[in-house]
Amino acid sequence: MTASAIPATETSGSLPSDRSAALGRLKLRDAGFRFMTFGSASLVLILLLGVAITLFIGAWPAFQHFGLDFFIRACPHLSQASAQTSCRPAEKLRAVFS
Repeated sequence: MTASAIPATETSGSLPSDRSAALGRLKLRDAGFRFMTFGSASLVLILLLGVAITLFIGAWPAFQHFGLDFFIRACPHLSQASAQTSCRPAEKLRAVFS
């Protein structure tokens, strides 16, 4: 079993300098990976913010027309009296897409 062991080919004098060089390379690569990860995460957040702003700008006419009733009332497109008598989902969809 000992015959299959890997023999040590390096001298003990060259080991610390090789190790410090390897650690230096790893430190540089870690910094690069950290920078790329932070950049990617920042890009995702910026894109999500852009999507949210675009959706808000696109929905602004509905907010101006219906106000908060757009979220609160079941059928904001109908008047108060009409909403109490009939409010079907098909009417709501017709009003949104027309």
